[in-house]
Amino acid sequence: PLGRPIVNNINSELYNVCKYLQKIFADLTRNNKYSINSTDNALKRLIDTNDTIKITEEAILFTADIVTLYPNMDNERSIKILSHALDNSKYEKLKLFIIELTRLVLYSYDFLFQDRFYLQTHGVSMGCAFAGDLANLYLDVLDQKANIDPNASNYMRLVDDIDRIYHGTYQQFEIYKSELNKVFPEIQLKFVTHNEKIDFLDLTIYK
Repeated sequence: PLGRPIVNNINSELYNVCKYLQKIFADLTRNNKYSINSTDNALKRLIDTNDTIKITEEAILFTADIVTLYPNMDNERSIKILSHALDNSKYEKLKLFIIELTRLVLYSYDFLFQDRFYLQTHGVSMGCAFAGDLANLYLDVLDQKANIDPNASNYMRLVDDIDRIYHGTYQQFEIYKSELNKVFPEIQLKFVTHNEKIDFLDLTIYK
């Protein structure tokens, strides 16, 4: 059925495999300078950049939500991205083993709903221990693309929530949005903009 299954992975046959992979994925994404892990982390970044970024009256404050991220992640793209991340890492010698374990999890997530068993065939389950860390690996390409435009600054992302300031015109901003939504055909971003303030996580950010 259509939906976003949230499956409790604890004590399942794949639980220990997921926890093992989660530690590896977290290590591979540790140096992602665009990813944050909490509201406190976001606030610290805002404070640290307050004196270095000049925000004009014309600047556009915006947030973007990645629509239904986990179920829409393409499994084979996830494997390819993971394979690339493992190259030249300290886990390179275990690459094939890690890839096969990840493939096992992605294609073996079954669950019981209303007395019927289902197999999730696309994306990663929201209850999987490594879901957030695999998503961070997956979105690294989007992070890089989002920071090419010199008019964009102060980019932050907590898994599927993005905050940013755009210093160009609205026409330029529309092109920017369109380009980001072309990065992954299976993933789309929903944008919210404001001229004076914007809500992000538990914060309200003012110019």
